[in-house]
Amino acid sequence: MFRFNRLSSSSRAIAGGAPVVAEVSLSERLAFIRKVYSLLALSLFFGIVAGAFTMNSPEFLLFVVNNMMIFFIAEIGFLIAANFVKKESSLSFIMMNAFTVLTGITTAPIVYVYKDVALQAALTTVAIFLGLTFYTFVSKKDFSFLGGMLTVSIIAMVVLGLLNAFWFQSGITQLFLSGVGVLVFSGFILYETSNIMRVYPTNMAVQASLALYISILNLFISLLQIFGGGRR
Repeated sequence: MFRFNRLSSSSRAIAGGAPVVAEVSLSERLAFIRKVYSLLALSLFFGIVAGAFTMNSPEFLLFVVNNMMIFFIAEIGFLIAANFVKKESSLSFIMMNAFTVLTGITTAPIVYVYKDVALQAALTTVAIFLGLTFYTFVSKKDFSFLGGMLTVSIIAMVVLGLLNAFWFQSGITQLFLSGVGVLVFSGFILYETSNIMRVYPTNMAVQASLALYISILNLFISLLQIFGGGRR
């Protein structure tokens, strides 16, 4: 209860005093949830279209590979903007879509490397996401306790990933990181879905859908690397 109240107060401050999902009527709660998943579906559509376009344009694909850092910086910029501009505004919607298009573009080179297992990874991602979402909604369990553990796990993954990229350069380490990634981002799906049911302010549908989108994208990339045998 203390954890829920603390999260509610924090979310309310960020959202300018908007009520959290758990405090509104059932019809308002369902409307918020529908909006989150509609925005998520739109984000996935834009990301997939952008990725497909990039993969089918060899010159642009090479340009992306050669300028990946610029695209990553742009991604971070749009993500920050989507989270800090006025909630439920057309600008936050535009920032969200710009971010998802960029993630589709920057993910395309990874998918190209693992294209022989891309469909398998995509179907597995869908199955995991639907299964975890269904379980969270049916069980009605509160997974907010996972937040601290997942944050620490992400930090550890980033540190080990950097060490592996610049020092170890080990395929086994990469496979290990991908396996941990599947567990961590599955945990984030449980965590965010639980928060969508309880903690998110009702004017933060864009931010809620973005959180789910990022978890799904990273789950997909982790599965790609596992099915691809960790090849670089």
